[in-house]
Amino acid sequence: MADQYLKNSNCNLDNRHSASPKGYSRPSFQTALPLYMQVSQFLRLQIEEGKLGQNGRLPTDIELARLCNVSGMVIHKAMGYLASQGLIDRKRKKGSFVRPPTEKVLIGILVGPDLMDETAYLYRNLINSIHDEIMTLKEHHWSFRVYDGLNKLRQEPDLQTSFTYQHLVNDLRNYSFRGVIKISEQLSSQLNIEINGLALPAVRFGANLQKSDVVLDFADFMRETLEFLHRQGLKKVVYLRTIESDPVYNQDIESVKSVIPKLLLSQFEIHQIQGLSRSTGSLMEEAVYYKTMELIKYWQTHKRWPEVLIIPDDIATRAVVLALVSKKIKIPEQLRIVTMANKGIVHHYGAPVIRYEIPVRVVSKTLIDILWNRMIGKALPVLPVKISGSIREPEIGEHTLGS
Repeated sequence: MADQYLKNSNCNLDNRHSASPKGYSRPSFQTALPLYMQVSQFLRLQIEEGKLGQNGRLPTDIELARLCNVSGMVIHKAMGYLASQGLIDRKRKKGSFVRPPTEKVLIGILVGPDLMDETAYLYRNLINSIHDEIMTLKEHHWSFRVYDGLNKLRQEPDLQTSFTYQHLVNDLRNYSFRGVIKISEQLSSQLNIEINGLALPAVRFGANLQKSDVVLDFADFMRETLEFLHRQGLKKVVYLRTIESDPVYNQDIESVKSVIPKLLLSQFEIHQIQGLSRSTGSLMEEAVYYKTMELIKYWQTHKRWPEVLIIPDDIATRAVVLALVSKKIKIPEQLRIVTMANKGIVHHYGAPVIRYEIPVRVVSKTLIDILWNRMIGKALPVLPVKISGSIREPEIGEHTLGS
């Protein structure tokens, strides 16, 4: 019976089922918070005071519903909330248990690129930012494990029998994982992890508007950049596009179409670099370098020099600057460079570069907020959430940028 789990609790038995034990009083659920939140707060207090689950095992949902005089659905949501916070552990067909204070809930972070890749700056910075954000959520009792280099699983002939996949799935089944953060929309669609037949709550960061929950706002990048250049009186612009040409990645192009007519640019060209979707950072740099060399030759031959070159990737920007400097083109005197970059990541471009800086900390916080809402069944914001940035001009003599 439920009373064996509860000692001197304030919960009240539903009078329709049995009489109230001596000393029990009905909990007051009268605040503006949703009822399941009020019940979860009450149960948390009972657990922390040692009045509930003293031997580790908790009453069933039916017994708790009777004790607290609420519906089974309310108890189910309240217990799910406590499990997401790491206070309890719910096991199918076994029951609910109080988690030892030293045991934490794990979040799996699945990363497409290899974090050892020299060019994986964004991903390393994002992992560090997620770590810092989780450390501030002390009441959640969260920790995390990182699994990187998963893009290569797309090359496996039979993904589900591969060693990497089996290692990942075994870890997720053998540890107390409660959610997954997927970084890179290129991760195989087969990486939908299930625990005990139930899909883990997940959140995805990438560039694909249809597949990702959080994306970088390339539309705002182009809009803000073009309007900034317009204010500077610059009207000859080339956009060296490293984003995939698939329509689901075209938010930057749509933005250009809406802004260009208003700015009266005398020259605007888009040069798409093909075949970058599966390239590592170093291969992308090589492709961008040779494309830039081709453009320089064209500009010299036809005397059609732009005033500004826009690149939506700061790794690619290093290759662009290297090509320009090798041809003794002065930056910014002859040609200005604008790139999308990540605030807090330091790069030595070798020349002054204007940066549209994305706050990585906002990305990590948004990912965690969405994951948490999914874990507790709370309403989500309009998805995908687009993370925008702001223009930062280089200081005089500054070649290395970052904060």
